[in-house]
Amino acid sequence: MRISTISLFSAALLLAAPTFAQTKGEDAAAKKRRSKIEERERQAAEAASTKGPSKKIKLEQAMDANISDFSVKAQRKRNEVIRKISKALPQQPEGDRADLIFQLAELFWQTSQFWYRQEYASFDKSLQAWFDSGGDEKTRPKLKTPKADTFKNQAIRNYDILLKKYPRYRRRDQVLYVMAYNLYLAGKKNGAVRKYGELVKKFPKSEFAADAYLALGEHFFNSNNVVKARTAFERALRTKKEKVINFATYKLAWCDYNQGEYADAVEKYQTVIRRSHAMRKNGFGEDAMELGDEAATDIVLAFSHLDVVEEVYDYLREVRDEEWAKRMVGKLGAIYDSQGKHDLSVRTYRFVLKKYPTHLDAPMYQSKIVTAFTRMNDRARVRTEMERLVDMYKPSSLWAKKVKKQGTEQATDAIERAFEYTEGTMRQLVTDYHAEAQKSKKAGTYRLARDIYKKYLDNFAQTDVCSVYETCEQARRLRFYYAEILYSLKEFRQAAEQYDVYVEEDPGGNFAKNAAFAAILCWEFIVKGEKPITLPDNARINESKGKRKKGQIKRTAKTTVKQIDKTRGKEFYTPKKIPADEISLANACDRYVDRVHGKSVDPKLKDQLIEVKFKAATIYHKYFHFEDSAKRFDELIARWPQNKFASFGALNVLDSLAVREVWSALNKYGRSFQKNKYLMRESKFKTSAAKYVEGSQFQLYMGEHMKAVETEKRATAKKNTTGLEKSKQMYAASAKNFLNFYKEFPDSQFTPISLVNAMNVFQAADEIDRGIDAAELLLKSYAAGDFWTKIEKLPSVDRKQKQVDYEKYEEMAACALPGFYVGIAKFEKAAQLFEHFAETYSGEHAACKLDEMLQNALIFQRVAGNTKKVLELRDEFAKKYGKKKKYKKDLANLAWQLALTYKASGQLEKAAKAYNDFPNRYGSLVDEQQNFESLYRVAMIWEELGKSAGDMKKIRRKISDRYDKLKAKDPLRQNRQVVRAAAYAKFHQIDSAYEKYGKLKIASKKGEKMKKELMTMKDQLTALQQAYEKLMKLGDPSTIVRSLTRMGLAADKFATAVDQSPTPKGLTMDQEIFYRKGLEEQFIFPYQQGAIDSLERARGVSFKEGVYNQATLDAQAALKKFKSNEFGEIVIMPFHASESFAIVGD
Repeated sequence: MRISTISLFSAALLLAAPTFAQTKGEDAAAKKRRSKIEERERQAAEAASTKGPSKKIKLEQAMDANISDFSVKAQRKRNEVIRKISKALPQQPEGDRADLIFQLAELFWQTSQFWYRQEYASFDKSLQAWFDSGGDEKTRPKLKTPKADTFKNQAIRNYDILLKKYPRYRRRDQVLYVMAYNLYLAGKKNGAVRKYGELVKKFPKSEFAADAYLALGEHFFNSNNVVKARTAFERALRTKKEKVINFATYKLAWCDYNQGEYADAVEKYQTVIRRSHAMRKNGFGEDAMELGDEAATDIVLAFSHLDVVEEVYDYLREVRDEEWAKRMVGKLGAIYDSQGKHDLSVRTYRFVLKKYPTHLDAPMYQSKIVTAFTRMNDRARVRTEMERLVDMYKPSSLWAKKVKKQGTEQATDAIERAFEYTEGTMRQLVTDYHAEAQKSKKAGTYRLARDIYKKYLDNFAQTDVCSVYETCEQARRLRFYYAEILYSLKEFRQAAEQYDVYVEEDPGGNFAKNAAFAAILCWEFIVKGEKPITLPDNARINESKGKRKKGQIKRTAKTTVKQIDKTRGKEFYTPKKIPADEISLANACDRYVDRVHGKSVDPKLKDQLIEVKFKAATIYHKYFHFEDSAKRFDELIARWPQNKFASFGALNVLDSLAVREVWSALNKYGRSFQKNKYLMRESKFKTSAAKYVEGSQFQLYMGEHMKAVETEKRATAKKNTTGLEKSKQMYAASAKNFLNFYKEFPDSQFTPISLVNAMNVFQAADEIDRGIDAAELLLKSYAAGDFWTKIEKLPSVDRKQKQVDYEKYEEMAACALPGFYVGIAKFEKAAQLFEHFAETYSGEHAACKLDEMLQNALIFQRVAGNTKKVLELRDEFAKKYGKKKKYKKDLANLAWQLALTYKASGQLEKAAKAYNDFPNRYGSLVDEQQNFESLYRVAMIWEELGKSAGDMKKIRRKISDRYDKLKAKDPLRQNRQVVRAAAYAKFHQIDSAYEKYGKLKIASKKGEKMKKELMTMKDQLTALQQAYEKLMKLGDPSTIVRSLTRMGLAADKFATAVDQSPTPKGLTMDQEIFYRKGLEEQFIFPYQQGAIDSLERARGVSFKEGVYNQATLDAQAALKKFKSNEFGEIVIMPFHASESFAIVGD
């Protein structure tokens, strides 16, 4: 038999529901999680509430249905067949037409299904476009199938013609069955039932009878006529068709279930399961297995009425598999839950969780357990199971970690669902208990809600959790409710902490104002010493009792702020530790004012806000935390400047910060108060504020200066050049600060010292020009007439102090100023200022001593080249201080300066005499190195004057002998100036030997005499080299270069003399060649190489030590003889030595 299955496909299409567009404004991630949870819940609820077989099981699965081809190609073939039959039908005899009419009916029916598919596809496309455009219900498309309806009606008419016109048609039973089947699909159920009835009545042995009974049974079952349905299904069992028998048995199981025969239903389901497995093995296809699967699903519902759990799992695992058994037992739990069998529901879910701890639906099962205990009103178990739910399935749980490792989409969905189950279940549960607590007023219920709130916040209020799942707003709201619960239970400390956290987390939230207010109440109770009370479970809670209404914060008018006693020192007002609870109260007061104060604040709250802010300030003031107190007084003053607390608080702020020497804050608030016109109306406050601002500003600048000092000290200790450079920058900034102070406060008592500081600090910053400006500004300011006019107007005590200050600071400026001019190389100006100071000031108020200033005047007059002035100052100094023993060294220094002056002015004879006399007259008063230097300078000047060889020999011997008398370990032997002098003298003591060597030559042709001349020259060369080697050990670079050059030149002279010596008489040509070759190998080449080595050493030392003198040129010129291509010209620039102007020594 061929039965069209188009109706089955059509039904599936009609039942499909399109995905609706997302609701605007709703978060996609949250909606996705909720939809998945709702789908799981819907499936569980559907499984628990079902009263009939699954709609997936169709009657057609028990029939022999041939699936038709509904492609366009197949339809064209059908159209061709329809045309041929329609054309041939009138030509056939009446008795032969029935088969053709039957074939046309089936073709028409199949064509109707083809067009249904086409028309439905067009409808589906329009519907999707409608969804995409926004889905306005007024324009929603409707399914219209005119072509399908036309062919369907034609098919039914053909079947009806066959039944009416050909009552004895041999295939009438088949026509009745197909007619009934298609009528039923077309919605004409009563007509279909009559046709099925006619079939089984008139053709009881027809092969279609069993299928007709199945169809009748299905109709009666769906019509809730179980008795008739049972009869029809039992008659269908008489067939030998396996598929019919299995389907009928499945339906009879449902009949048993609906009639309360649960054990019989279980037995029939088990039969269907066994048969389905067997049929599949025998090649009946997937339909048989699908029916078996449905039976293995539906049997759970029947088992639920037998109150079993483990048995269900064991059976299903045996007949199906473990995964199936696991899923079905989960379904069993939902069924028990829907039946109100909460104890069995818990038992079922526990069984699954114990057996499969990482089950993807484990969080849902545990949440069901919580719900079950809630419905059983077992609060202790609710709390326990809720904690278990959160601990085991929260995002950081072991379960979540293990599931996450699976790395599948299902695992990810499961973790998201777990959050919804844990967070959502807990949130809903605590909300319900809170509502119940408010209704019942019982302390026990309040405590239960409290504990769940805490558990929720501990696990879901962290930002890294709630931000991911977008539940932070809910968490904040629950925190406020938690605080309210705690307050109602009189657990004020915990309540205060939660109120505080809420206000910090959600300052603009709906409850922020109330939370901030309640926090003050809590901390007041705590500071007051009120102890928490544990109420019995049955005690009644009155949430309004004890909780002051808004505006009833404890008044602070009686709070007193102790005046600052300025006679006590800074140490007396050392901050004391504030009890933590009082700090919390102060913070709560601050938060409340911040949340409530604003343009829209109720004017009635003004006084309360002032008192609350004043309370916060007094807490810090009481414990000498004046900066924190000042901050709050300042806020009070800024917001309510005309209030009685404002001026009192302002003066208190300044006094307290001054006594603690908190300069930054004192300056900040002092300047702030000076801008307040209400405060500055009081002359006393105005004067005090100005005084505090000036003093604090000066101290701040001093603090910046000390930072520069410390930076320099650290950098110097560590030899850190970067640190030293930084300290100079800091000094420059500090000096600018002191100048700015003068500009801002020209009449301040701190102005003179500020200018002095600026002067000194500019010097430390190497900004000498600006230091000069500061010093001259100070001198100019005090010299002005208006300055002294102001001083005369002062009280006598203040006038005297001002005069003392002037003398002190003027002298300090006058002392420093000449040194500044030295720094910019204006030596004559410096010398004049040094002399002016020595003649004008007492030297009592500055570091400058009069005698030193006079000496410095002499030194810089000498540097400026004013010889006449130097002599005058020398005479003046000798007149004033010459007879005093303490000034002997100073006289020695003046003698040295005089020698320098003579040299600088070109009076070489006087300079040489002054230097020559210095060791004898002042040698015992100065360091020995200066005596060596004086003799060395005598030698240099005498060379310049062209003194006789005898004089030069004497002075050089004098230097050499003085050096030789030094002990072997005397440090002076290593002193550079001493070594320079000694090396110079000893070098020239070798001159006579060098000159004598220079006159030697090899001129004789006689063998013995020639040999003697050669050996004599060689021995003297060796002696010279040894003398120079010894001299070089002194270590003077200049002398080393000269010695090496002479050694090289002497070796070259010897090689040249040998090379140019005559050939002995009587030698043949061959002997002469042999003789010359011997000279080259033994004397000429070795000594030439020796010459090169010495000259290159001289050149190397010259470059390394930076010594460039005539010896350097001589060495270079000599080397060119040997290596003419390697060396260019060396040009020595003239060297201009700078004379030292040290006080003693040069």
